[in-house]
Formats: sequence, C-alpha cells, structure tokens
Amino acid sequence: MKVLVIQPKIGVGDMIIYLPYIQAIYKKFDLPVSILVKKNSRADQILAKDESVNEIIFLKRNQDNNGEHDGIVGFFKLAKELKSKKFDKVFIYNSSLRYYLISKLAGINDISQYPLFRKKDNIVTSAKIFTELLNPSAKILGKGHQMEVYLKSIK
Repeated sequence: MKVLVIQPKIGVGDMIIYLPYIQAIYKKFDLPVSILVKKNSRADQILAKDESVNEIIFLKRNQDNNGEHDGIVGFFKLAKELKSKKFDKVFIYNSSLRYYLISKLAGINDISQYPLFRKKDNIVTSAKIFTELLNPSAKILGKGHQMEVYLKSIK
C-alpha cells in the first residue's frame, strides 16, 4: 500500500503543525508515507531524518500563477505525476476541490479530505472536522495524540 499526504499550506509553521498527523498516519498504516508540500514548507529539512516520510514531492505553485502545477495544464501535469506513483490512499489537509479532483485523476480511490468548500480554514477546526469525518463515532476519549485516537478507530 502507498499512502500520500497532501499538505499544501505555506511555511514552516504549517508543516510543524501537521507533523503529528503525518506521524499518526505512519503509525496507523505501519509504513512511511509520501507527502506533497510546497518548497517553502522546508519539509526536506524538517523531515530529513524522519522515518515516517519516505518521499517528499514538491508542489510547484507560486503567487504569480506560473509554476509547473499552476493553471489547467499544471493541474493535469500534477495528476499525471501522482498517477505514475500509484498511490492507494490519500489524506488531503485542505478543503479544495482541486486536490480532490487531482487525486481522482491520479487513480487514487481511497480519499480522505477536509470538508469541501469551507469558507474559513482554521487549522484546529478543520483537523477536528476532518478526523471526525473519518469516523463519526470517534470522540476525544482515547490516550495519545488526537489523530492517533481517531486513526485507531478506522479500518
């Protein structure tokens, strides 16, 4: 099984906030994951010796909208790149329809994503909603990191 985590937010702080979730996914599936991140997340430096991640794929989008993965051409290019890697499951830490459709085009059938079309994207609120959608009956009752508790209760 190959698992992809998409964390498209910018900056080191966002990457650090999502590390426990990435590590919980690694523990749940007992295999290192691949992550799709922006270069300025510094994931390559932060995760250089982290056993939970085996591959860092950089999302090439920028503010000028002329990155390799920007626009409609970039959309299909990214889908093709991900399809060649043959992922089985994806966790999308974003409520964008773009990443859902890219995952579908990449042939990934098992998709877990933040709720689509959220107007405000508060990291804590989104993570809570996201994990509750993975298992609606899960409550914050277990011991350990919240994401680990939720992941224990899914398939």
